Amino acid sequence: MNPSGPSSDAGNMAVDRWWRLQVENGTTAPSANLTFSYRGTENTIAGISCPGDVLVSQYWNGASWIGVPALNPGSSCVTSGSGSVQANSVSVFTTASSQPFILVKNSNPLSVESFSSPGGLHVTAGQSPSTGDGDVWISITGAENKNIIISITDMLGQRLYTKNLTDISGSYILNTGLQLAGGMYVVNASAGNEFLSDKIIVVK
Repeated sequence: MNPSGPSSDAGNMAVDRWWRLQVENGTTAPSANLTFSYRGTENTIAGISCPGDVLVSQYWNGASWIGVPALNPGSSCVTSGSGSVQANSVSVFTTASSQPFILVKNSNPLSVESFSSPGGLHVTAGQSPSTGDGDVWISITGAENKNIIISITDMLGQRLYTKNLTDISGSYILNTGLQLAGGMYVVNASAGNEFLSDKIIVVK
């Protein structure tokens, strides 16, 4: 990762460092107290005020970012020298897969948006675990053999993505493969006379 300069790929909602943790050589996943260390120059979070603001950790469970407030207590932030963030009694580890962890501002965790219709259609949208690639995933449940149209637009209404899904039932996960710039976008889902719309934030 490059936190500064012409080739910077730093995000403005997460510290420019991540950790991937997995249980090895064991049959039972532990509960652990974790300390995440980072350089102050890697704290590229927009609008952060140190040491007053608190950083906490989140992890990716394969479908969404999890962790606030579960991975407390967190720690006061730094933007120079070195800092660390504490997460106590973490018991999310498995022996079959690894979990990526990131650090975010306690009052502004990495977003995953969920929205539902009165007819039972439920859509969840968020960014993939690589916080720099601009990809977006969409999870759909409660479709009950419906035809669904998914679209993503920018804040000016320009349509960037459209997907027609036929006879969807149960749950369905759609990886859009988009390479979006950082910013705010609108996810729309329509099924018959049901229409859902909500905003998501992409971190670059």
